[in-house]
Amino acid sequence: MFILVQVISLTKKISLSTFLREIAQLDVKKSIKVEIQEGPIKGKKTIALNTIENNITRIDVEWDINIDRLFGIFTGMIKKAAVFGTEEALERVSKKVS
Repeated sequence: MFILVQVISLTKKISLSTFLREIAQLDVKKSIKVEIQEGPIKGKKTIALNTIENNITRIDVEWDINIDRLFGIFTGMIKKAAVFGTEEALERVSKKVS
C-alpha cells in the first residue's frame, strides 16, 4: 500500500506589513492539515474527507486558532471571514462534484 503525504511550507502576505507562516500537510484523499505558526493568528485548520457511504463524502472543516491580543478587537471579523470563506469553498467543491 502506498500512502502519499506532502508537506508544504508557505508564507502569505495578509496586509501591507502582516504575514502568516503556514505548514500544510496533504494526506491525499484523506485530509489537509494546516498549522499557522507565525503571524497575528496561530493555530490549526483541518479539512477531512469522511466517506459516509458509496459515492457520498462529507467534508469536515475544523478551526482551532488563537488571535494575537493586538488583533483581538478584530476577532469577530476574523471569525466571520473564516466561516464565510469556508462556506464559499465548500459550495464551490459541491458544485464541481454535482
